[in-house]
Amino acid sequence: MRSKSRELKHPQAQFFIVTAEHDNNEIQLRRSSRTGPRIPLSKVLAFCHFRYETADISEWCASNTCTQQLILYVYELQVSSSLQRCGVGKRIMSLIECLVKHKNIRRSGAPLIQGMMLTVFTHNSAAMEFYTKNLSYRSSPQVSSENVEDEDNSDYEILFKSLV
Repeated sequence: MRSKSRELKHPQAQFFIVTAEHDNNEIQLRRSSRTGPRIPLSKVLAFCHFRYETADISEWCASNTCTQQLILYVYELQVSSSLQRCGVGKRIMSLIECLVKHKNIRRSGAPLIQGMMLTVFTHNSAAMEFYTKNLSYRSSPQVSSENVEDEDNSDYEILFKSLV
């Protein structure tokens, strides 16, 4: 639990937050940083926590030059059960992907950010299908839970999507 709290409070943490505005029956999507305005939990319908990290992505790369590349790591994507299978999660992930592509376009020369990475519990078949079938993420057997266990002894897969 402490590590999750540290992740959420990291200085580079960024968020997309979907909120319900009960005054006018609208759903709003906001981009926020850790220091942004506080939003009452009762209004949050979905959120995504992400930040830029350096990672070895050689498992997913055709060349040997992919060690220690800048990627966007999605730490958390949570969607209220009332909004699941309505396109909200896909929309959030698409917006994050657009952020990365926009950042790469603004940079001259080689792309700065190589792709997006995230972790999914293997027992969560709906999430695995969402990322692999709907969003084209790929897993790497060399970094899966068969070789490494996290602090909760939970099985997981690390997924990656190249954006270059």
